Amino acid sequence: MISSDQISVIIQGAIGAELNDCIRSVRKGLPKSEIILSTWEGSQLPDGLVVDACIFSPDPGARPAVKDGKLLNNTNRQLVSTLAGLLRASRPYALKLRTDFEIHHPGFIQGFTTSDVRDPEYTLYKHKIVIPHYATRYPSPNSPSYPFHPSDLSLFGLRDDIIKHFDAPPLDEADWNWALQHESEIIWDQNLPLFLPRFAPEQHFFVHSLRAHGRTIDMRHYHDTRGDIAEQSRRYLVNNFVVLDMQDYGIRTRKSALAHAITKDINNCYSHNLYRAEYRKWCDPNARLTWQESLEARLTRRKRIHEKLVKHRIAMQQHAQLIFRPSDEGSFTHSHKMLADAISCFYYFVRAIV
Repeated sequence: MISSDQISVIIQGAIGAELNDCIRSVRKGLPKSEIILSTWEGSQLPDGLVVDACIFSPDPGARPAVKDGKLLNNTNRQLVSTLAGLLRASRPYALKLRTDFEIHHPGFIQGFTTSDVRDPEYTLYKHKIVIPHYATRYPSPNSPSYPFHPSDLSLFGLRDDIIKHFDAPPLDEADWNWALQHESEIIWDQNLPLFLPRFAPEQHFFVHSLRAHGRTIDMRHYHDTRGDIAEQSRRYLVNNFVVLDMQDYGIRTRKSALAHAITKDINNCYSHNLYRAEYRKWCDPNARLTWQESLEARLTRRKRIHEKLVKHRIAMQQHAQLIFRPSDEGSFTHSHKMLADAISCFYYFVRAIV
């Protein structure tokens, strides 16, 4: 088992009201870890901050992520602050954590398995990196999904592997607004604003890391699933990452809007059960699956039912955790929502097996 004195925790991002809670949770969950705060020049640190190192980098800035919208693309900010912290880290293992999250329990350590079979052709990292399911996208061929999109919310693994994962150039002028010049190439929902950069941040890191280390990834833009791109994405992801459901990974946020988004956004997301089914398909055909994992593998062929079942299952589990915690909505509301999600789970489960 990995002990906390072998881990560097890189807390990266802007300074906010949640930072002290974040640091306290790390001290409690990983008491002997090295804590490195990586933020921006000119940031005002709160009083009583206790970390092992604090790095102030020039802020590379952000630009609009969508056409006619307020959402910002933070690719360069995340790249600079994460790498600065990782390069300062002195322990063999690293946890990348945002300043607005905290550790609930160190489930990511349990997820760091050593016995998985891997396909050398699709293996980039020395050891698999552990990531949460949120924003880890499952791609479908010839559809507007997101290939090569492992979550960047948090990562745990060997420090050198995570450095390799962020081995990517910053976005340049051509990439910031790539979609404006190539809109005809992109299949996208016309009811939503056009996403402007060539890749989402998660894709930018992973695709450029693969290319920097000799892999050919013929992917033009964030929705590109031509040919075997979707299959390539699935193979590379399952050979280089372990996907855990958020509640099993062990981090959480006190921002109610963000917590709600994590609960509800399961569009094309992996779950741990689906990850296990993919592992047997692409890595180890002799791997034994639980009935839940086998069911989820079948459900991937029934996309709408699968997404609704996963959404309500994850929501039910998160509401259960919030019943006994101080929150904006209160215990009664979370109990009511947990029951409603449990009923929905049962309904979609029956639909799946009938």
